[in-house]
Amino acid sequence: MVKYAYVLAFSQDLENYIMVHHATRDGWEMPGGRIMKKETAEQAAVREFKEETGLNFKPLASRFHQDGVGYIAVGFFTGTVAVTRPDEIDAVGLFFKLPSDLSYPHEEYMEYIDWAREVIPKVKALRG
Repeated sequence: MVKYAYVLAFSQDLENYIMVHHATRDGWEMPGGRIMKKETAEQAAVREFKEETGLNFKPLASRFHQDGVGYIAVGFFTGTVAVTRPDEIDAVGLFFKLPSDLSYPHEEYMEYIDWAREVIPKVKALRG
């Protein structure tokens, strides 16, 4: 059963992506969190992204994490950054490459970044 939804949100040129710095874990990670009752994984991803960054998120594609517990949505962000929960998320950053101080293993992020950079242009082309 899927319990968590995460977001990998890119700039329109697919060069940079948003990550949040988790205050307690003291590392950078993809925005995301628990899926609430009566909420779809996509709805949770959009909500968590807005709560943690202040930005809007438009999902274009998604997939489930290999453990079956996580859902990853990829797409584009718009808006202005606003740190609304500094006790949990103390910074929002735009990255071209992964920072060295991550909350989780480097390989986990690279798998999704590579996949997203491949799938987003295909989805955009199909949608016209």
